[in-house]
Amino acid sequence: MQLNKIITIILSIITITACNFKKINKKNIVDNGSFISREILNNNIKEIVNKNIIYFDFNNYYISQEYINLLDRYVFFLRQHPFIHIKIQGHTDELGSPEYNIALGERRATIVKLYFQCHGVDSDQIFIISYGKEKPAVLGHNETSYAKNRRVVLQIL
Repeated sequence: MQLNKIITIILSIITITACNFKKINKKNIVDNGSFISREILNNNIKEIVNKNIIYFDFNNYYISQEYINLLDRYVFFLRQHPFIHIKIQGHTDELGSPEYNIALGERRATIVKLYFQCHGVDSDQIFIISYGKEKPAVLGHNETSYAKNRRVVLQIL
């Protein structure tokens, strides 16, 4: 009986120490009990997920079928690495009011978040933000520029 209590206490101390070390040492990350460098992790992310932009049609926030494979790769990666977080950034073109574009950018980011959650990614791993028309990818006042600005950008944190 005493041995069980001692083992429980030792395991608690190890867990607390590991959690505190993870918070203090930002250059290393705990993955399945072992430490890996942020650089190695970033290289793995680049290999697994080499695209990070989803484009949308005008005034639309539905995910096109062509991006399902991309999203599925992110889902697989995030489920395999539950300590990794992702920021989903919603963007729009410059057409429309600032309020409308912020709301549309949020709807675009939210639909991607819902896709991730429906496929098993923990909601605590996901952050969304809408920039509306404030951070265009391409400057210009034509349809080609507008099309490049109607997007969601996925950023692994």
